[in-house]
Amino acid sequence: MPADPIRDSDSSPAFELKAGPLTLPILKLLSGDLDAVTKQLALKVEQAPGFFHNAPVLIELQSVANTDTAVDFALLVGLLRGYGMIPFGVRGGNEQQNGMAEMMELAVLSGTFEN
Repeated sequence: MPADPIRDSDSSPAFELKAGPLTLPILKLLSGDLDAVTKQLALKVEQAPGFFHNAPVLIELQSVANTDTAVDFALLVGLLRGYGMIPFGVRGGNEQQNGMAEMMELAVLSGTFEN
């Protein structure tokens, strides 16, 4: 019988993979106008800079998915990182938006939010 590559009889496990509840900031993109996003995000971050520092952020695309809005993910990711946030993925986008997000090495999560 071959040895289990994750756990063999000679050692204890080195890690566990677990899922748990986690509250994440979500940037619900309502427009492809990144100039407006930049101005409005600056005001939000100014109000609570500590809240956004090193915060993982999910980009919700549901509101722009049924439009022909091309999201400039390079600019958006750079903007979020510039404010100390860590964009890690998108959700609710169309095929083109999801493809562009993948090119920026963002995770593409399935489903949408109702918020």
